[in-house]
Amino acid sequence: GTVPVMRAIAMEPRLTIPYAELNERLDALCEKEGPDGASVTRALTSMDQIAKAYAGANNPAIEWDERDQVLVIPDPHLLFYLRSSNILDRSDD
Repeated sequence: GTVPVMRAIAMEPRLTIPYAELNERLDALCEKEGPDGASVTRALTSMDQIAKAYAGANNPAIEWDERDQVLVIPDPHLLFYLRSSNILDRSDD
C-alpha cells in the first residue's frame, strides 16, 4: 500500500530516492519482510498518477521515474509535512 511507502519517504528528507534505497527503507520499517517489488512499483505508479491528476503533469508533488527507477519529490514542503505531521501515524495500510 501507499502508507508504508510514504512512511519510507518520510524517514530521511531527500528530494530524490532511488528505488533500491526506498526498498531498504521499507525493509527497515517492516518488522517482518517488506512488501514485494511489484507492490512497491504499483504504489509508486499510483502515487505518480494521483499527483499528476491533482496538480497537473507539469507540477506534481511526487514523480515516479520508472525508466530511471527513482522517486523524485520536487516539493520540499511535502517532505516537511510528512515528517512534522502525525498523518502517517493515524493510518495503517
